Amino acid sequence: MVLLINPPNPPNRVSNKDMMGGFGQCYPPECNVKVPPIDIPYTAAVLRESKIDVKVIDCLGLSFSLEYLIPELKKYPARLIFLRTSTSTFLWDTEVSRRIKEELNATVVFFGPHINVAPEDIMRHPCVDAIVFDEPEYTVRDIALRGFRDTPGVWYKEEGKIIKNMRRELIRDLDELPFPAWDMLPYMEYTIGNLMPDARPTLFMQTSRGCPYGCGYCPYPLAQGTRYRKRSPRNVLAEFEYLVKKFNVKNIIVRDAEYTLDRQRVVEICEGLIKAGFKIAWRCETRVDTLDEALIELMHKAGCIGINMGIESKSEEVCKKIGRKPLDEEHTRNIIRKCKELGVHTFCFFIIGLPGDDLSTVIETLKYAIALDADTSQFTVATPYLGTDLYRWASENNYMESFDLSKTTGYEAMMRNEQLTSEQIMSLRNEVQRIVDMIKSRGITWA
Repeated sequence: MVLLINPPNPPNRVSNKDMMGGFGQCYPPECNVKVPPIDIPYTAAVLRESKIDVKVIDCLGLSFSLEYLIPELKKYPARLIFLRTSTSTFLWDTEVSRRIKEELNATVVFFGPHINVAPEDIMRHPCVDAIVFDEPEYTVRDIALRGFRDTPGVWYKEEGKIIKNMRRELIRDLDELPFPAWDMLPYMEYTIGNLMPDARPTLFMQTSRGCPYGCGYCPYPLAQGTRYRKRSPRNVLAEFEYLVKKFNVKNIIVRDAEYTLDRQRVVEICEGLIKAGFKIAWRCETRVDTLDEALIELMHKAGCIGINMGIESKSEEVCKKIGRKPLDEEHTRNIIRKCKELGVHTFCFFIIGLPGDDLSTVIETLKYAIALDADTSQFTVATPYLGTDLYRWASENNYMESFDLSKTTGYEAMMRNEQLTSEQIMSLRNEVQRIVDMIKSRGITWA
């Protein structure tokens, strides 16, 4: 038997490992968001399709603690345990693995995008027997069928040595993957909080992988590659039908990095949804500059009730320094205005503390966020995810003040920039978020 495990939350935190391209984020314990890593149900589906005995234990959805997980694992004769890690939970996950190996005679394999950026360090841990790079679906299947030797995409330990197999090519044709095996997970427990209607089940869909833009702070390309790989409209629509008929799904969250990158594909998907008459609410994430008013109208007719958009900074200079193409201000305003006219919820992301940011640019970004008047504006701190250009920039310039994997959450400042200390960045982020939330709660408009 093969076990796929989403480990228990770290103490006093909630871990949503699918966020940030799969590198994950941690939230306070009162957080009501539960988003499972979508690579787990995908991998489970591939294993099941290959007639491999597989069991999934998602501790997030099941609310399992470590103390509950260990006796649960003893119920199954597993020879292979695949443990889904993330950047902010990695140190805790090694503790989970240590406990597992103390109690069970099993091989523990770590997987998840964090593997891609720190394989040497990860393999030094005695509780890690092997690691899976990149997309896990076929690598995990091949390990289960024939072991580690000659299986691409894996490093493993053998007689005290680390054997480094070649990397596996990313999946070219995503249509060949079976639909995620949500029936093997506690799918009724998942929620995106107040961003969707309070109706269950809420499930997740990935219609493309990869992002060609390469913004220097973003970990998505490290997780999914820079080549944009997309599922066909027919395949996506078939999954919508599958989710409706098999799970009676009410809400769908599209987990693409850039859902509307291929406009014609989105048009065909939306037209198919309208024709099918599915009564489903869905939301997506994308770039503002790949949206237009006609497309938003069509998406709305097809059931879209929310769009997440990265704005990051009002300052063109800050955007350019980190490889982010500055957004056209008028276009951005028009997109948000159109969404508000239709009742499509807008969620805009902003970052405080990027290279070149100072008090004046932060104030400029604050004013811009207020003027845009998105339904939700979320401010995070510039976070040096391992492997990103931002991490290299902070390291080379000695701007890293207190790097800690467990603080790689987007809400805990670890680096300074040319003008601001990490403490100042943290203070500015908190104050800016407080001001925007206060203005929104009081219904104040500022054009």
